[in-house]
Formats: sequence, C-alpha cells, structure tokens
Amino acid sequence: MSKREKTLAILVVSVGAVYGGLKVAWPMVDRYVFAVASENVELREELAEKDARVDDVERYRLQYAEYLARTGDVAAENVQNTLHARLTRLIEDANLINPRVSPRSIADYKPSDRKVKKAGIKLVRFNVTAEGPLGSIVGFLKAFYELPYVTRVTTLKLDPPSDRNKRSGGDGPVKLNASVEALIPPLHPVSEVNPSRLDQPAAHVKHLGQDYMVIASRKPFTEFREPPKPPKDRGPKPPVERRTVEAPQAPAPPPPPAGDPLRTDKVVRMVMVYGDGEASVEEILVVNKKDRSS
Repeated sequence: MSKREKTLAILVVSVGAVYGGLKVAWPMVDRYVFAVASENVELREELAEKDARVDDVERYRLQYAEYLARTGDVAAENVQNTLHARLTRLIEDANLINPRVSPRSIADYKPSDRKVKKAGIKLVRFNVTAEGPLGSIVGFLKAFYELPYVTRVTTLKLDPPSDRNKRSGGDGPVKLNASVEALIPPLHPVSEVNPSRLDQPAAHVKHLGQDYMVIASRKPFTEFREPPKPPKDRGPKPPVERRTVEAPQAPAPPPPPAGDPLRTDKVVRMVMVYGDGEASVEEILVVNKKDRSS
C-alpha cells in the first residue's frame, strides 16, 4: 500500500469514527447532561413557585395556630367542660345571683360560604341566665369578651326591674338571659401544631376597652325625673319701682313630658359592639313589649 493510500485510509477511518461518535455518543450526552440541566431548571422554577405559595400561607398558618392556642384543646368535649367552668367563675366574680349555665349539644359549624360543605369546625353552645344589678351584668359581659376562646354572645335579653323596685327608687335586679357559643377548629397539618403542647393565653381582649359602666350609670331602666330647681337668690331686695300693672296674661301651656312617652313599654334586648378602631359599630336593640316593634 502506497503512502497516499495509507493517508486516505486513515482519513476515512477518522471520518467514520467521528460520524459514529456523533451518532452514538451525542444522544447519550443530550439525554444525561443537557436533559438533566433542563430538568433542573424546571425543578428550580417549581420550587420557587412553591416557596412563594408558602410565604402567602405563612401568615394564615400562624393565625390558625393562634386560634388553636386560644381554644386550648381540639376535643370539643374538653373545651365544653373548661368553658363551662370559666363561665361559672365569671358569674361568681360578678356577684350575680340565681346563676344557671346550661350546655347545649355540640354541633357542626356551618360556614357562610356555601361552597364549603364541611369545615370540620365544632360548635359549643351555652344558655346563661342570672340576676343582679345592671352594672354587674355589664361587668360580666365585658369579662366574657376577654376570655381567650373564639367565642361570642349570639342573643342577649335583659328584663328590667319590677315596677315596685322602680317606684322605690332602687335599681333592683336585672334578669340576664343570653346564648353564647365557641368555635373549636380542627387540628390541621398546615398549622404544624402539637395538640399536647398548646399554651392557652390567660385572656384575649375582643372589646374596644371603653368604659362600658357608663351604660349602667345612665340607669336606662329608671323613669325620668325632673332635675331639682336651683335655689332662690335671697340677696338684698331691689328698690320698689312704681309702675302701671298690666292685666296678667294667660300662662303658657306646660311643656310636654320629657323623654319617650312609651318608655315604660320598652325593654333593651341586646347591646352589641363589633369592629375595630374607627370602623367599630355600636348597636342597641329596644323592643316594645306591647306591639313587638323594635
């Protein structure tokens, strides 16, 4: 074989080797190197998206964990027993008489969103009755809205003192009849809370911190009385002036009685404050016992 033939043979073999390498090795490089790099890019994008979702959920997760801590337990029966004891203690601290805290059956909470069929939230309910001065009842309700539980008063009825007590000038006992409820959220994996290590706070203030005793100081169940007339001035008598006496004019008709003429037929059924800061709303429900208007 001549030198030229050898050179041609080497060139043909080299070209064949390069072509064979591209045909066999390149798909393997594309599969195991470039494909892995592309997959890594996709995985990193997916991880960044999930991290962003976790950041969005984080504040809700912490808030949900706070609700669990305020409830103190995830078993509705245990919460019912502890809340029953707390309500009884609040009534005793308010010096109310004839107390009665009656638990109702535990129920499932029905969300207002109709798309959510079952939230897993339990509802603990009580009927509370007691008697005492209006100021003591106001103090009891204020202390109730400082309990750590996720709870509220759903209905409130206050019966005024008897006519005998009002005529004698005393405040007399006011009858309280209220329905209260508390929510027990279920243990959710997103909350990352160990139920055996729930640390319930001593209180959680849900009212506005205002001076609610003003309600009692206004004595809404006491009839209106004219304020006392100022004492007459007994200073030196002015000199007598002689003047022509004109014929007396007819006295002006007396002013109509002050206040609501139907006040004796009306009772306060509910006082409610909700909202925060400037967006707070204060409402009072007054019902006429005769014609049931409100």
